[in-house]
Amino acid sequence: MALQAEPLLQVKDLKQYFKVNRNYTVKAVDGISFDIYPGETYGLVGESGSGKSTIGRSVIRLHDITDGEINFNGQDISGKLKSETNSMLRTKMQMIFQDPMASLN
Repeated sequence: MALQAEPLLQVKDLKQYFKVNRNYTVKAVDGISFDIYPGETYGLVGESGSGKSTIGRSVIRLHDITDGEINFNGQDISGKLKSETNSMLRTKMQMIFQDPMASLN
């Protein structure tokens, strides 16, 4: 029986809301969960405006998340980040944005 590898990245019930004004809040991401294991390729697909880039920005901590949990390499990176954790993330994790002008039809 082979040992199951631990996920490299775990996202649990991620919520990313943006307050537009005191009466209106955009729920850009509302409760997504996924795991990415070592050596695995993961693609996030959806319509324009469905929250793909917001999920990516939240996972790499360009946004402070509204709610949920993000674990990277066994370390909780959901809350306020210490400077050494922030430095580690900047060297170990990155997002490659789609460039629609460079893609093939």
